Amino acid sequence: MEQLKQDVLVGQVRYGIVQSAFALPSELDNEYALSQQERDFRYQIFPAKQYQGKVNVTDSQIESYYNKHQDDYKLPEKVAINYIELSLAKLEQQQSITEQQVQQYYQQNPQMFKTQEQRRFATIQFNLPDNATPKQIKEVMAKAKDLAKELKQGADFAAQAKAVSDDPVSAKNGGLLPWLTAQDMDVSLGEKFEKAAFKLENKGDMSKPLQTRYGINIVKLVDIRPAQARPLAQVRDQIKQSLAAQAAEKIFSNKSAKLADVSYEQPDSLKPTAKALDVKINSTDLFSKKASLVVC
Repeated sequence: MEQLKQDVLVGQVRYGIVQSAFALPSELDNEYALSQQERDFRYQIFPAKQYQGKVNVTDSQIESYYNKHQDDYKLPEKVAINYIELSLAKLEQQQSITEQQVQQYYQQNPQMFKTQEQRRFATIQFNLPDNATPKQIKEVMAKAKDLAKELKQGADFAAQAKAVSDDPVSAKNGGLLPWLTAQDMDVSLGEKFEKAAFKLENKGDMSKPLQTRYGINIVKLVDIRPAQARPLAQVRDQIKQSLAAQAAEKIFSNKSAKLADVSYEQPDSLKPTAKALDVKINSTDLFSKKASLVVC
């Protein structure tokens, strides 16, 4: 708190000085004149290459320069290191998954390989004005209710959508929307639309007019694609990869613990650790501090 008070006090002084600054008309004129000033000058270039063949450098001069600037010609210190590598990716590649394991995993986890139920809806939309008043909402809702009665009496939904719907994208397709899952509905069309749509049970069922974030909508259930299991042939590679990853993670965890224990107990050599982990000892080429180390 004391620091904050001090900062405020210093800021007040600085602000007062900055805000009270001014420049005399003569100073402004001088500044403008300097910024707009132009000058002409002449110059000549003497290329160094022009004189290189005319200069004779003796061996003694070279030796003398070298002796005085030896630091400029020093090679950086370099080292090579030995190391062992424990790679989760390589362990995963080494795993061999049998067909029996794949089938067992597929049978024990049926929910993982089911497609979601998809539904196709059609809608007729009546837009509401921005910041619509209760009276305006009531008027548009009445218009939607009149149309809903006509639809129940047999009026063609697609034809009415093309004729009166305010949604230009779906209207030209007779009100049809893309195939959607329940998750797609919530993301793209909103919660109110989704709840009303998924209450419809049978093809051809229609909702009552409802107010959504788009306006007033009438929704019709056109078709249903039930959830179904994906065939094993489609997910075999996915299962193999998952099982290999699980096996590799278990091995990696065990070997990591062993690496920590053995390297701590025998820190002077990599051989005991490499033997315990059943990995080879790798070596690098010589490299300096500034060089990028590439581990192969």
